[in-house]
Amino acid sequence: ADEPPPVVAFRFNADTDLDRELQRINARVIFSFDAYFEGDERPESPPLHIDVAFALRYSLQSLDQIDEEKIDAFGKMNAVYNAWPYVREFVQSTLVRMGLPALTLPVLTSGVLSGIYKRDESSAEQREEPIHQSR
Repeated sequence: ADEPPPVVAFRFNADTDLDRELQRINARVIFSFDAYFEGDERPESPPLHIDVAFALRYSLQSLDQIDEEKIDAFGKMNAVYNAWPYVREFVQSTLVRMGLPALTLPVLTSGVLSGIYKRDESSAEQREEPIHQSR
């Protein structure tokens, strides 16, 4: 009998700062993934746990009308969205190199990301989002 496809829950956190001297936005995004089998309760110690962090830098031509609130919002949306393709590749290639079955995370659209924040604006970056894998 085939095992059910895994469920992957992910969390993320984005920190941003504005470097006025170099005219850039620096962002650090940390993603955490736990995988377990559908139908099981989420275990305290999942069979698979991955943490990955990415640093992103955005150069700006002008800092006019940019404040910390806008920088924070930029990081929570754009940095997470921009890092996601690299996160997907990292998770998949790392598991394959370990001799484990490939796990392809879905494409993260801006609409999905906006929906995550709209559901819980106070701590959206700490939300866990289940991803149902298909085989």
